[in-house]
Amino acid sequence: MAVVDGVEYNIDLWDVAWPEYPRGIKMNDWRVLTSRLIAIGPVVILCWFSVDSLPSFNRIGSYWYPTMTDYIAPSPPIIVVATNIEMRDGDSKENRDDLKSDEIVRFEQGKEMAGRVSAVKYLEVSDKDSSAVEAVFLEVVRASFRPVSSNRSGNKCTIQ
Repeated sequence: MAVVDGVEYNIDLWDVAWPEYPRGIKMNDWRVLTSRLIAIGPVVILCWFSVDSLPSFNRIGSYWYPTMTDYIAPSPPIIVVATNIEMRDGDSKENRDDLKSDEIVRFEQGKEMAGRVSAVKYLEVSDKDSSAVEAVFLEVVRASFRPVSSNRSGNKCTIQ
């Protein structure tokens, strides 16, 4: 549950990071699954990536956004969220001595990706600060009231 502007909202999270979940789902069933999710109520897609994982960042534009726009119409609001931002400061460097600075996704790159996938918001969270996670859920509620777009162009983003 999230409280936004004094009003309580229930939030259901569905991790549909295909093909891992739901088990046994085939791509042909993707359209059916997503249409059922949308029928439940407003849908907001969260595109999560870790700033210390270029592959997770790149999959937003190369896999998730094209997949979702192919199977969900009209396109629901998208929020891009960077996680593990403390890695930029070297706070967790003891675990990542092999990490090079050019392997860390910068704030500007995250904002650019959010623009490429027509996201309504770009947010960053740290494992050390739970208030930023609360902000994500507040934005999910706010985004769920935005009108959906049926005319997105280009290849773009992903899911919760």
